[in-house]
Amino acid sequence: MSGSTLLISGAEELVVDREINSSFQSLKKSYPDIEKHYFAVNDEDAWSRFLEASSPSLFGGMSLIILDNLNVAEEKINPNFVNYLKNTDLNLLENYFLILIHRGGSGGMGILKSLRTAKVKEIKAEKFKKSEEYEAWIKNEFRNKKRKITVEAVALLKAAVGEDLRELAAAVSQLTNDVLSDPISEIDIMQYYQGIAEIRSYEIADAILNKKASKALNLLYASLEQEPTSAIAIVNSISSNIRYLVRIAGAPKGMSDADIAKEIAINPFRIKFLRGYLRNWSPKKLADATMELAKVDASLKAGVDGVYLDASQKRFLIEHTIRKVCVD
Repeated sequence: MSGSTLLISGAEELVVDREINSSFQSLKKSYPDIEKHYFAVNDEDAWSRFLEASSPSLFGGMSLIILDNLNVAEEKINPNFVNYLKNTDLNLLENYFLILIHRGGSGGMGILKSLRTAKVKEIKAEKFKKSEEYEAWIKNEFRNKKRKITVEAVALLKAAVGEDLRELAAAVSQLTNDVLSDPISEIDIMQYYQGIAEIRSYEIADAILNKKASKALNLLYASLEQEPTSAIAIVNSISSNIRYLVRIAGAPKGMSDADIAKEIAINPFRIKFLRGYLRNWSPKKLADATMELAKVDASLKAGVDGVYLDASQKRFLIEHTIRKVCVD
């Protein structure tokens, strides 16, 4: 932590916690006896506790004071805090270090604006909005652990675990401990998360794109047995991959993978990955598969005749579709 004060803004809790811990550990190297104090600025006694913690110690010790919840409405914050945060030169503190946390939203914007105007050092901890941001974060997690992972495995790991950074961080730690090969591949992810419905859907789609009907059907049976409600998700996964193949096959000659990826809103690495499947598909087969999958999707959602299908009917319908689209 450089300087007297650090502002952390954003609602991603893992990033906030890591910045706090990193700052504290950094300060301990220079001040081994430094004490850490935490206050939420909207706590009833927070101001008095803050004054006590920030007062010079008789023994000359340093403190790290963390002031949280700057994002609440200013009328809910002790006026002394509001005045202190808006009018104190927080870059020139002498007896303590300060970490200020604004967890997003419209509350406390007056305070936040004053801190930024004063050029307090700021770390952004905003939640990601795009898949690419999560995937870049995952790759960086592996890089920090001095491990490598393929781009395909990154996308698959996100599909299996979701977008909770704490769970993703735990998954990265687990994989780096348990998987000895480098780089970690999509096969490793599939083996590690083989019981996860999203992985099943991915594997089924992969088998279909490779025209391996038997494998796709076995995976389908296992997935529906484990998660009977996954039928629609499976069809969505197959359909989206078929649509990607259609768009790639129909792209103008000379169009770069990056431009195609931008146009169909997927990562560029997936273009190269999907191109490998095109050898299995003629334009007519892609068109036929697209039509079949549209029909089965509508039927699963009762969108054709308004007739709801039971679990066995859904299974038969998907099975029939897989057999049909995999035929050469």
